[in-house]
Amino acid sequence: SPEQINTSDIGFDYATEKDPKQFNNTLIKYKENAVRYLDTKIQNTMRYLATEKIKQIIDTNTQYIT
Repeated sequence: SPEQINTSDIGFDYATEKDPKQFNNTLIKYKENAVRYLDTKIQNTMRYLATEKIKQIIDTNTQYIT
């Protein structure tokens, strides 16, 4: 499609088609890796806040197939 051709001209970082499940799993892995580098006193707080934000992202990006 023309959109795919335009996207490929920009580069791989701008790909528009990704499996949502794969994207969500990658996001969760990045979150956990980032939290591990924080001070141990704030890890649980940041883990909770990041998890809530990821849930919000997943809920707003849900595609309903009818």
